[in-house]
Amino acid sequence: MYKKILSFILAMLCIMSCAVVGVSAAGNGTPVMEGNFKAVYYSDGTAMLYEASVDEAHVVIPETVGGYVITEISNAFANNKKIKSVTIPDTVTGVLGSAFRNCTNLESVTVYATTPPSLGNWPFDDTNDCPIYVPSGSVNTYKSAWPGYASRIQSIP
Repeated sequence: MYKKILSFILAMLCIMSCAVVGVSAAGNGTPVMEGNFKAVYYSDGTAMLYEASVDEAHVVIPETVGGYVITEISNAFANNKKIKSVTIPDTVTGVLGSAFRNCTNLESVTVYATTPPSLGNWPFDDTNDCPIYVPSGSVNTYKSAWPGYASRIQSIP
């Protein structure tokens, strides 16, 4: 009888812990789409932009996709030859992977975050050495945080 009660208690604990884990992980990595932008959202209400089907020359990255705040950009724009300018909102705290790598017709990047977003491996490589515009009070901070792109960093006109 003791073993049956113990087995029942262990089974219930297992079921309850699985349910708690399932609820706490809800939303993690779930895809959401709005317009030409695809993102994965997380349970904290933020999202990572991972794909953008844009043909426009001038791209403004939205602050939200599907109601989730874009805080990271992954390889969404890599190899896009149509983009000439891109505007990154102040909600972005990470420009990951090769976000804009090999966008060879890029003429300017404007980043509105006062604190430099963290960078992935090659987010702005092979982008025509275009200027990267940042808030005027943050130029030196960006140059220190992004040494590989320091020569391209300028104040937003």
